[in-house]
Amino acid sequence: MRIRVFKAISQILLFSFVSAACGAISPIAIDEPVRVDTEATQLPAAEPDEPAAPTPTSTLDEVLASGQDLANRGDWESALSVYDLAISIDPDNSLAFQLRGEAHRAMGSIDEALADYNQAIKLDPESASSLNNRGLTFAAIGENSLALADFNQAVELQPGFGLAYRNRADVQISEGKFEAAVLDLQIYLALVPNALDRQLIEERIAGLQGDPIESADENGLLFFDDFTNDDSGWYSNGDPSAVASYDGGGYRIVVTQETSAVWAVPGRLFSDVRIEVSADKRSGDDDNFFGLMCRVQGSTDTANFYLLMISSDGYYGIAKRVNGGELALIGQEKMQFSEAINLGSGVNHVRADCVGDRLSLYANDELLAAVMDGDLVSGQIGLLAGTFSVPGTNILFDDLAIYAQQPGE
Repeated sequence: MRIRVFKAISQILLFSFVSAACGAISPIAIDEPVRVDTEATQLPAAEPDEPAAPTPTSTLDEVLASGQDLANRGDWESALSVYDLAISIDPDNSLAFQLRGEAHRAMGSIDEALADYNQAIKLDPESASSLNNRGLTFAAIGENSLALADFNQAVELQPGFGLAYRNRADVQISEGKFEAAVLDLQIYLALVPNALDRQLIEERIAGLQGDPIESADENGLLFFDDFTNDDSGWYSNGDPSAVASYDGGGYRIVVTQETSAVWAVPGRLFSDVRIEVSADKRSGDDDNFFGLMCRVQGSTDTANFYLLMISSDGYYGIAKRVNGGELALIGQEKMQFSEAINLGSGVNHVRADCVGDRLSLYANDELLAAVMDGDLVSGQIGLLAGTFSVPGTNILFDDLAIYAQQPGE
């Protein structure tokens, strides 16, 4: 009997979204100062000295600093001229193009702004701030899918980039993607606990959240996805080591690294639910694991969640991850074998009940395990596939259904 070791598994979060309704939050650019209204009775502040103009002997850093000083004063035309000078000094400087893009965007020159951001990203593909600001520009002209792609990539590159989450939430709200926006706003507040707009964000979150039980149909169904619509919300980041995409009327996850896991969430927040999905192993070693996540909280490597899983060689287990720790089994030292699990390339119907403190795992309508754990009470659901020592796990998920459950049912 093989022992499944989880401590070496790295978690790769693929952001995804679903729909709901509400109002908008103003986006923030990474280089845009946050302004706070002052009381009318306060004395006006003294005018600061005019910034020193660049000279022929000014260094690139000095020129960029002069341009940012002008931008902070709102003198975008002068800032634009200074950034032109910076680019003439070093035409391969990504920051100079990013800052000039900001000046163009502030002046309403959208095409010029996008051209500058494109060049900044070409020069530095890992510039999360350039991606964030280009995303804001796309959002301003209604190109929401392009904006979301930029914000997604920005947080992939820099998971602690709070403003990118906040800005992405704004686009999700305009698209009616309620639960995903709530999640991003919660992440933003966690990353920026002293944010000046904290009260506004908390009020927005309260206004967006609702009781999902009220939206269930007569059979208790909250959400169903057969993945035939490529725009239903699941997102792939395109990373070759984390393949997740719509494919053949299902949602495919392929894990190309050993001791790794790839997971995706649809942005919906739940507490007590029954989740069902069909899982078809299309290729890869049978020594794998895949299944359903519930109560997913947070993102990237710090996420907390429960995982209810099976393997293609007939093993099962329930695990959890909290406080950035290891993925650890609950109620058993190692995964156990069950004849109820279809082996090899057989399709398995996986069911996970996360109701109150009880977590229950089923395969093909047979109860495999039930444990009690109260560490996590609410969060998102998700799909996950992973590898142990052999890479190449390829799972096609289909017919995902989420049902409202009440403790005691």
